[in-house]
Amino acid sequence: MSTHTDPQKYHGMKYRIYFAGILLDLVLLLILLYGGLTFTLRDVAEGVGPGPFLGNALYVLLMGAVFFCAHFPLQVFIGYHWEHKFGFSHQNFGQWFRDEL
Repeated sequence: MSTHTDPQKYHGMKYRIYFAGILLDLVLLLILLYGGLTFTLRDVAEGVGPGPFLGNALYVLLMGAVFFCAHFPLQVFIGYHWEHKFGFSHQNFGQWFRDEL
């Protein structure tokens, strides 16, 4: 794969993806809140274990999983594809994915 040396192109795309991620977070939060999914996740988390600590911890993990899945395509593009395009990474996809997890 050929490498590029244009730092403006490299950083410009990273900034665009960063701001797209912020916009994605805002949209996802609105969907979760107004669509009621956050309350469903809360109810599931509260019903799993005794006491509020375990329920809250599970809720945070579930929300983290939702956001991880939503951001995964952006992360694949910017963290795997873009880094390889510019020659900054030589990891295969499996190694990169383990690092992301």
